Amino acid sequence: MKRFLPVFWITCYGIALVALLIGLELWNGPTEPLARIEWQRGLRRSSAWATVRAEHLRANPECAACGGRTHLAVHHKVPFHVDPARELDPDNLITLCDHPARKCHFAIGHLWSWERWNPDVDRVAADLRKLRAEAQRRVE
Repeated sequence: MKRFLPVFWITCYGIALVALLIGLELWNGPTEPLARIEWQRGLRRSSAWATVRAEHLRANPECAACGGRTHLAVHHKVPFHVDPARELDPDNLITLCDHPARKCHFAIGHLWSWERWNPDVDRVAADLRKLRAEAQRRVE
């Protein structure tokens, strides 16, 4: 019984803390800047987004900038909060990786700030892919 009480109170405290944090997130909105903008403007993702994202990743299974095949993210060339009508447009999507070492999505897609976006993401990703291929050929 003596061992049960501290565990019980720690568990209760943990559950209360999680509930508080979830409550703050629901009350104040998301903490990630782009998600916060979408939330403040009353924008909600389409129910078809998960399907469109999965189809895009099947068709484009590697990062457009580095060729990586893990930690992939589907990036909107024109952000959802700027033009919600283009959320599901396949021409508005590009695959970039969130790999911890390369961070192509953050660096190329958002120019090192989640509050920005790169209108030339296609060109920059293609140029980086070409430079990477040339460097690899020189090594071989």
